[in-house]
Amino acid sequence: MSLGRGGACPPPGESIPMTGRTHDLAAATAVSLVVLRQPLPPIDAVTLVACAVATFAGGLAPDLDKPGSKLWRQVPAGGLLAWLVRPAFIGGHRNLSHSLLGAALFALGVQALLHAVPAGYIRVVPVWTCFVVAYLSHLVMDSLTEEGVPWFFPFGGRLGFPPLRPLRLKTGGWFEHLVVLPVLWGVLVYTWHAHLPEVMALLKALGASGR
Repeated sequence: MSLGRGGACPPPGESIPMTGRTHDLAAATAVSLVVLRQPLPPIDAVTLVACAVATFAGGLAPDLDKPGSKLWRQVPAGGLLAWLVRPAFIGGHRNLSHSLLGAALFALGVQALLHAVPAGYIRVVPVWTCFVVAYLSHLVMDSLTEEGVPWFFPFGGRLGFPPLRPLRLKTGGWFEHLVVLPVLWGVLVYTWHAHLPEVMALLKALGASGR
């Protein structure tokens, strides 16, 4: 997104997404806020890595409706795959995948994928939770932009916060880089610092299990 005052205007009918870096950080922050507030269960290293991957993927997955998005660029033959699946994203960019319906479909797809992994390799619930929370963080962040998102697609139009569009953010501008990113970093660091004993206990358990 092009936050704040300033930033290029999108071509007519096209929405400019928030930068991938902002969505990465927002996903990590949201997952940390949700996960670290709960009692941390015993977890193995493979599941922990899978949770990190799920957080990264979930934070960028809504933009799979846009060829050339950051997540497609990380996938081998991403350009070709984006072209093949593009018809599935009804309405183009910021429609199906930027709605609660899209979130539910992605959540079901990831759940099916995780259950296809042989039992005992990873713990499904933590990985699935990270993906869903990260996915929803993307929609929340895009709701702050001028374009808003169609939360209730295919019913109704796009919604944003604040309700008055002129008060929302533009994508990719100085406000995103100088205000939004530092705030996200601050919340992330504070959250980890506040739960440092739990995090250290988890890492200690991981170290012990790896011996």
